[in-house]
Amino acid sequence: NPINLTIYGILDRTLSVLNLGSLIRQPFWFRSMGGSVMNMVGESIVGDVNMWNGVVNSGIVSIQAGKYITPYYVLNIFAIPGMLLAFSILNTDKIEKRKHRLFFLLAIIASMFTNILVPVEIVLLLLCPVLFIFHLLYSGILFGLFHMMGVYLGYLTTNTNVIAAPCGTFLEWLTYFTNANYKMDATMVLIVGFISFVIYFVVTLVFFNFLASDIFN
Repeated sequence: NPINLTIYGILDRTLSVLNLGSLIRQPFWFRSMGGSVMNMVGESIVGDVNMWNGVVNSGIVSIQAGKYITPYYVLNIFAIPGMLLAFSILNTDKIEKRKHRLFFLLAIIASMFTNILVPVEIVLLLLCPVLFIFHLLYSGILFGLFHMMGVYLGYLTTNTNVIAAPCGTFLEWLTYFTNANYKMDATMVLIVGFISFVIYFVVTLVFFNFLASDIFN
């Protein structure tokens, strides 16, 4: 149900900011709440991440594994970089802008290759709660949207340390894009990602240029 996935996405990001991400990730990523599938030798595989690993290793692409991971590719590779790019050009002082240019460049690279969602979300929560709420709602919509579209890209790992899982990175997306079995899904992620990049960039600029006010005004 896309609505259920949307609610899941909002809860996932909210709990992650509160350092409680394992409460929702463990049951869905590695346990039966995330679904189950029977492998070729009759063993039951439970959990979305475990199912995805089984799917990739066996070459099967027909089941809905990866639905709890797919939006992270958009958020890490496109949405957060779009927001960071907008932050980088908001400063009208040319000297200050040059000073911070390298920082934002490194932050964008880190988002694409390592997943820095939680630190960025904490900054949003403290600096601009309105943008944080927008981000939560948009993240939830991505979960429901990809499920409706039938687009799934999971996370290949045997690590159950779900708090710091670097899922949804550019390098992993690239491996799927170059794989014939997953190229269509990776292409749809690219399209949705580009649109999300533009939306996050524009919303951030509009908010700080026209809607934001400081605590004294």
